[in-house]
Amino acid sequence: MPKQSTHIIVNRFRTESVYRIAAAGAYFSIVPLCIIFGVIGLFTESSLITFNDEPLPGVKGLIASPFIGLFIATIITLMGGTLYAAGLWLYSRIGVLSLRFYER
Repeated sequence: MPKQSTHIIVNRFRTESVYRIAAAGAYFSIVPLCIIFGVIGLFTESSLITFNDEPLPGVKGLIASPFIGLFIATIITLMGGTLYAAGLWLYSRIGVLSLRFYER
């Protein structure tokens, strides 16, 4: 049975909403990836985690990996969210955005 959807017309996004979407995408993808890199560095000779061009092998890399991931995700959220907000603002001058919303 197909899910019912609602068609939503968006004239303008709030900047806060754009940053929330960008943050959710960045934090839920980059932080786990960095943690995986820390675990790989813990069990292998390769050091995938570096800080100030210094490799962090073993336990140091595993401990530092979530913090490095948070830092990278924050920078990407700030830069990406700003660019997304500017792009959506420009797009709102041209036309409206149409979204399809599915209930859970």
